[in-house]
Amino acid sequence: MVFTNPLDYFKAVISVVSALLPDTKKADKLTNKEMEFLALCAVYNYNGNNLEKFSGLSRFIIESKHCSTKKAVSFYKTKLASKNWIKADKDTFELPKLLQNVDDTKNFEISLDGKGRKVAS
Repeated sequence: MVFTNPLDYFKAVISVVSALLPDTKKADKLTNKEMEFLALCAVYNYNGNNLEKFSGLSRFIIESKHCSTKKAVSFYKTKLASKNWIKADKDTFELPKLLQNVDDTKNFEISLDGKGRKVAS
C-alpha cells in the first residue's frame, strides 16, 4: 500500500503498532479518536512545526475538526501521555521515535512480507 499523504501513513503506522501491543498492555491501546489525534500531531511535527508550542498545535488540531476546543486538545494530550504513547507535560511534547523524522525523500509504504504480515518501509 502506498500512501499519498502523511496523515494516512501515520494513521496506518499507529494502528499497526497499537494492534500489536501485548495483552499485558491492553490498557495502553488507543481508541480510534486517540489514534487520529496522535496521527495529526505527527503530521504537525512532520510539517516542521514545534509540538511544544501548544497554541499552534491546538489551532492545527481544531482546524482539522478533530477537537473543537483547546481543552479537548489538552485532554487528548494528557490521555496519550497516560497511555505512554507520548512524553508530555506543560512544556514538553515528544512523539515516539517511529513517528519522528520521517524521510521526505521516499514514499510512505506498508507492504506485506512473504508471510502475509505488514511491514513498514
